[in-house]
Amino acid sequence: MQLFLLTVIFTVLAIGLIMPRPRRGPTPEPTEPDQTPIDWEAAAADMTVLLDALRELMRHPQLGGPGFLMVQFPLSGQGTAEVSAQYPNIRETLYRKIVRRTPGEDWTADGIPVILLERRAVFTPESGGMVLVTAEAVLPEALDRQSRQTALAELSRILGERYPDMTVRVIGGDLLLTPVRKA
Repeated sequence: MQLFLLTVIFTVLAIGLIMPRPRRGPTPEPTEPDQTPIDWEAAAADMTVLLDALRELMRHPQLGGPGFLMVQFPLSGQGTAEVSAQYPNIRETLYRKIVRRTPGEDWTADGIPVILLERRAVFTPESGGMVLVTAEAVLPEALDRQSRQTALAELSRILGERYPDMTVRVIGGDLLLTPVRKA
């Protein structure tokens, strides 16, 4: 049995050495990367509008609750970021409203910031009275893997300066903003 296995292994290795290797085409010449610096302050400004609206919603006495904010960069690379808040709806007012989804209902009268409705924020009920609200922020350009890491570092720094009452951390490929606990 061992002799058979050794024969098979040597045969496979011999075939691999004898077979012609595929030829590769000419190596493309390296292109100059775009040297235009990305304006992360502008991207952070658009995110800040949404983050402020989500914070306002989370502070609302009937619609809000403690929770966290997140900025995610979809892998599709479309030049957008998803800005979301996840929190318990303390009195479940918004949770029931989302589940009912009454067409034509004026949500701004209940305290939902207009900018979230203008940006077509998605309101999703989760178990236990949790609410997830997600809206899209515009980025200066689509991100690839390398520019995603730069974006995370730059936006983490900028948002950390804009929100001193929150901790801004890079978690994987996302930014997580949580309130600073008071001692």
